[in-house]
Formats: sequence, C-alpha cells, structure tokens
Amino acid sequence: MTTAISFRKLIPAALFLAVLFSCLQAFADENVRVDRVIDGDTIKLVDGRKVRLLGINSPERREPYYHKARRFLESRVRDREVRLEYEQDGEDGYGRLLAYVYAGRSMLNEELLSEGLAHVMIIGESSKYERRLLAAQAEAKKKRKALWSVWTRAKVLKITSLHPYNPSRPSAYLRLVCLADRPLQLAGHVLANEAGDRFVLPRFTLAPGYSVIVSAADIDLSSSQVVFRWPGIMKFNEQQDTAFLLDPAGNVIDQFSYSQGRPKSRKTKTPPQ
Repeated sequence: MTTAISFRKLIPAALFLAVLFSCLQAFADENVRVDRVIDGDTIKLVDGRKVRLLGINSPERREPYYHKARRFLESRVRDREVRLEYEQDGEDGYGRLLAYVYAGRSMLNEELLSEGLAHVMIIGESSKYERRLLAAQAEAKKKRKALWSVWTRAKVLKITSLHPYNPSRPSAYLRLVCLADRPLQLAGHVLANEAGDRFVLPRFTLAPGYSVIVSAADIDLSSSQVVFRWPGIMKFNEQQDTAFLLDPAGNVIDQFSYSQGRPKSRKTKTPPQ
C-alpha cells in the first residue's frame, strides 16, 4: 500500500535542506585571485574582499620583520590563484574573511610560521590545525628564525593590539597572546600605562597560541573569547600612551606604544614606578 505524503509536511524539510546547503556553500573551499598583499597576514582579492590568514599574527608596521613577512607573502601569492579554506564564522570584526590560504598544496599560514615571520594566535574557539600551527612555530623557534632569532628578545606573553577609548569606540581594550610553548599562568602579571595605573591579571591558565581580551567595559565579542575587565580608574590616553606588561617579578616583558591611535615602534621605555 502506497503511503501519501502531505505537501505541507515536505515544506519544513525542504526549507531545512535549503538552509543547510546555503551554510555549506558559505564555508566551502573557494579558489580566488589575489589583487595585492596588505601585510604579512592580510591579502586583498581582485573582487575587493579582504582575507585575514587564520590562526596567525604577523608583525605590524614599524615592528621588526614586518617588511620581510609582507614580501614573503607577496612572493607566494603574486599573479596566482589561491585556495581559501574557511573555519569558524568566516569574518572578523573588520569584515575580513578568516581563512587558511593555500598556494598549491602549501598552507601559507603554516609557511609564515615555519619562516618565523608570524606567531600563532587563536581567538576564541580552538583551531582544527592548532597542533600543526604550533609545531611549525616550535620548529622556527628551534632554528632561531626571524622573530625567534638570537637577536630578538624572547617573549612568553605579547600585547598584539591596543584600542584606546575614543567617542566613536568607547569600549577600550587590548589583546594578549601566549607565545610560550607550555600553558602560562597569568596570575601576578601586571598591565600598566604611562600615568602609573595598574591592573593585576587574575588567576587564569592561557594555552600556547591562545589570546585573551582585557577591557574597560563590556564588549561584543564571540562567546568563546575570554575577557577580563580592568577597573574604570585605569585608562589609556586617547592621543598617545604606552601599555606595559610586567611579569610577577616586576620585569617588563612587553610594551605597546601608540600615537594618535596608531602603533609606534616598540622602543623600550621605563614603566612608571
């Protein structure tokens, strides 16, 4: 006996399959052509979209190895088609696509790490290539390449960015990332500004390559991103300031200076006592 199926019952299933297919398309691998390289971890496609290489962070302008990282990436993508492999939500807060970028069979995210021209930076959820990326970074450290050379001051914790308060962006915050090879206990580390305001980081174990946000207010980030609140009394000057990161013994292990909201070269300053 043939069972009749109501057309109305088919509609919800059809809608579900349509949505599922749309989502799969959105995160399917994509072959694209590169227009230009913006910096060591960001490219612009010929269709105008920008792509941020996922899971890594290369030096910013005015930081050592910025130009070398940019030139290396240019040499790998210039005048050729690359493949984008997506993960997570697909875009960051600046509207850039987040992807693993392949030139042929080579993952460029991994290549930059292998050359010591970037460090691992995982934001929020874990990366499916976490072990692979950390292994590439460990090999570059072992070979003392670029960021890990004998002339470079080794770091276990780094300030990767700082966004001071201004009327258009009231949620001031900075990001810290673990560069150590083992989980790092943050308790006792101190953040300070040029005015002498200080914030002692709470007890929290940060895994290698992972990042945390330290903010002056509630900010809209992914639910998986760890956020610490610093007290309202600690403020960074809108025009120019320096964020100092001290270890539990009081030694400066990193600093981030900016002027008019733009990062400056990381010349060593003395933190206020």
